[in-house]
Amino acid sequence: MTADRHWVLYGSRPRYAHDLAEIIARRGELLIGAIDNLDDVGEPSPPLEIIGRARLSMVDRDLCVALAAGPGSVRRHVLEAALADGFTRFDQLIDPSAVVASTVRIAEGVTVNALAVIASHTTLERFVQVNRGASIGHDTVLRAFATVGPSSVLTGYVDVGEGAFIGAGAVVRPRTSIGANATVGAGAVVTKDVPAGAIVVGNPARNIGENPPES
Repeated sequence: MTADRHWVLYGSRPRYAHDLAEIIARRGELLIGAIDNLDDVGEPSPPLEIIGRARLSMVDRDLCVALAAGPGSVRRHVLEAALADGFTRFDQLIDPSAVVASTVRIAEGVTVNALAVIASHTTLERFVQVNRGASIGHDTVLRAFATVGPSSVLTGYVDVGEGAFIGAGAVVRPRTSIGANATVGAGAVVTKDVPAGAIVVGNPARNIGENPPES
């Protein structure tokens, strides 16, 4: 961790931007500002230094970029916008309080929030988001753009599909698969495989519908 590493957040309106700013500060690194690119999502969030479109040409394209967006579907769109604006460096952003086993494989753009625990031989693919206090068991795979909510527990050998969303406090039993773009509701207890696109809630988790197809 070094202050020589400078960051810019892509997206200033989601409150998650503040979490990322805090992680950067705890790492002893520098946040240059947050690019305001989500015109339809609330108001820009003070006290972040906001970089509007008019100032975008002045921003160094070699800065580390973190995507300040929640669900994987939104992160995909934010990534597309960042790439279109010429940004290419999407480093891992891992809170120093997180416990990450030495055998964990972590791809670009992954964010791991405070007090998360990630056990051995786990794989975090591109732009996965692990929220505060989550526990990821050994030999688990989180595929690209998957989101793991606060204090959720994924036991060993869980496979979370691309773009899937695991809600806060959910528990997923060992050797269970969560399909691509599926949603596991907050507090759900998943005891069997969840199909792609399904929405499951409750204990034990039951299917209550389907997410709309990704656009």
